[in-house]
Amino acid sequence: MQNRNDELQNLRSQIDQIHMDLGRLFQQRLQLNLQIWKIKNTNELPLIDSKRENELIHQFDHFAKNENETIALQNFFKVVLSESKSFTVKELK
Repeated sequence: MQNRNDELQNLRSQIDQIHMDLGRLFQQRLQLNLQIWKIKNTNELPLIDSKRENELIHQFDHFAKNENETIALQNFFKVVLSESKSFTVKELK
């Protein structure tokens, strides 16, 4: 039983580290996104680039192991894009 608990704790520790990495990377992404929107706004460029967003959503499709993983990755990036936009709109008000 101890081996299973150790294994479970090890796996959870790995997930915790991934969450820390994701959190830091997402914070960096938010700041970069804010800079991009400021440049676009200054230069009167469209704030939304649907083609690029679609490319980002599908960028890992060919790496996925199966259809369920493909869908999960696409949904993950949809949330990343949505939350980035939401953050940026609030910051620019």
